[in-house]
Amino acid sequence: MTTVKTYNVPNSQLMSEQVLEPHTDIDVPKERPELDIKSQLLEMSARERESLIAEIFADDLANIVDKESQKGFKEGFAAGQEKSLETLEAEVKEQQSNFTDMTNKFTTLFDGLSKSDFTIVLESEAEIHEMLTTAIFKLLAERLQCAKYLEQAVEYAKRELIQDSVVALHLSPQDYKLLELSSNVNQLDDFVLKQDNSLSIGNYRFELAKGRVESNFSEKLALWTKQLTDLHREG
Repeated sequence: MTTVKTYNVPNSQLMSEQVLEPHTDIDVPKERPELDIKSQLLEMSARERESLIAEIFADDLANIVDKESQKGFKEGFAAGQEKSLETLEAEVKEQQSNFTDMTNKFTTLFDGLSKSDFTIVLESEAEIHEMLTTAIFKLLAERLQCAKYLEQAVEYAKRELIQDSVVALHLSPQDYKLLELSSNVNQLDDFVLKQDNSLSIGNYRFELAKGRVESNFSEKLALWTKQLTDLHREG
């Protein structure tokens, strides 16, 4: 199979001419590209970012509080076997009250973040915002690092190859390098990978006989945020 590589002309957004090179079986070590997750989030509006942060961590917090509540109850019950029933009930109520207070405080925080007016003043607001932002960057980085969207793109290409003679997939430089590491892709006949510097991580474009098919990761993030918000409201 012929390997197709493309190079961008400096100071030009146009795709370069295809350069055909003879196939070689020599394995050349390839470095995994660094993912610039922050640039993806910065493309979202402030409200979308805050909503995404609030919704994801609200779910995480609910799980943590629930587990800690059960843990506290079980520990209290075990210790209370040697105490009177009145003492045990009093301790359990106190634990439940403490967790309720904690839940209410965090609920107030997340409710404030999810509203359109972000002028609410919180204690150590800057530190809280920085912590949440860093955490959400990490969560999204883990999802992008798995590159599930690239697997979906390849599966789409396989289906299209049944009808089209050639399918070209345009990727960002980072995604291009990442997908090049896949042996499954290299084994596909009439499937051409092209690097496009105008595309950012997560965005890609198919060139088919019937036209173009594009996927925009920023739009997916916005849709994901909306779905999380709707799910939270339904619950």
